[in-house]
Amino acid sequence: MPESGRRSHMALGVSHITRDERGQALLEFAFLLPFVLILLLVMIDFGTAVDKRATLAQAIREAGRAGASGASAAALTDIAVTQSDGLLDADDVAVCYLDNGDSGTYPGNAGDACPRHV
Repeated sequence: MPESGRRSHMALGVSHITRDERGQALLEFAFLLPFVLILLLVMIDFGTAVDKRATLAQAIREAGRAGASGASAAALTDIAVTQSDGLLDADDVAVCYLDNGDSGTYPGNAGDACPRHV
């Protein structure tokens, strides 16, 4: 009889310890959950920002490619807006013509050799 009494006492002790550890794990999870969620949201936000940056770089690259082939400023603006997947409006795009200094006049005059920067 004393042996069975010990077993029941040990069984109660084990279940008591298991219950305490379960509560400890729940408490640790409650403490760590906000940090894990913040880390997850930061990663999502950073990934979104990198994606938007790559999209804008591609839009400007395409407009620059069209500008190198002689497209007008209006066409360059349209290309940049179209390629940006809704990130740019026409008001956000400025097309600048930089003079190479061949005429010494205002940048972008007719007949000047000038690169185009979008």
